[in-house]
Amino acid sequence: MDLGDLIERFLHTGEVDARAPGWPRRSRAERAAAEDSLRAVLAKVVRYRAHRAPGRGRGANGDPPELSASALGPRLSPMLEGLLGVEAAGTLLAALPGRLLVPSPQNFEALAARLPPSVAWSLANLLLDDLGAPTLADDVPVLDGFCWDARAYIAGRALRARDLGGDARDVVVHELAHLLHDVPNGVFGLRPAKAPPIAVPPARQETFAYAVELFSCRLRDGRWPSFDALLHDRRVDAAALVALRLGCEADLGAGWSLLRHFGAEGALTVCPGVEAARAG
Repeated sequence: MDLGDLIERFLHTGEVDARAPGWPRRSRAERAAAEDSLRAVLAKVVRYRAHRAPGRGRGANGDPPELSASALGPRLSPMLEGLLGVEAAGTLLAALPGRLLVPSPQNFEALAARLPPSVAWSLANLLLDDLGAPTLADDVPVLDGFCWDARAYIAGRALRARDLGGDARDVVVHELAHLLHDVPNGVFGLRPAKAPPIAVPPARQETFAYAVELFSCRLRDGRWPSFDALLHDRRVDAAALVALRLGCEADLGAGWSLLRHFGAEGALTVCPGVEAARAG
């Protein structure tokens, strides 16, 4: 199998087999050059498909603007202040620009250049699906965002859906919730530097992120978004998510504290209906 075969396999699967005969092993520089070749071909495919996509006009005037602290403040401050306190929230919010990124046909190559090829492949599929273009494989999961290396990559449709209001959820809040348990404090200018802002064990991370997102929408919009589909997500503890909704609704002022304690300790405040939801 030569490098051309490896590139073709990569485009279809996102997999890089470093043990394959055609993959260079003699030096780090050769391996880095091979990975650059994968990303370069990936960028060409993305440009080609994006140019012909139904949503190709989105971002046609250049890169989408960085999500600035001033733009993010109204959206994220209630969540950050509720979970971390006012002072820590301000410090973290100031550090967020450049860590919440929206891929576009214009900026894809630059974003992919700092990602491992397999992650760049996932980013390509997120962008292509957002534009209505064919993805690189038929069975890729539909993503509105994901986190990697202290950054969140968010599909443009997630921002447009939130701006349209209605029953839309908030992917920006969801992915930031993941950054809070994935990224060391020091990256955000907080202390202690090596610990994350909220230490959430892997088993609770998806439930925590969804609960934070849904409660943020509840406070902003005055109602809970529908989350029936989430109850069938295997990554989510459905009973805990329902219990968190009940607990937050019973005392909106204590909701953020409830979510923080759940994330860090797995604790659920007892309130009418919570124990019944957990038992069910």
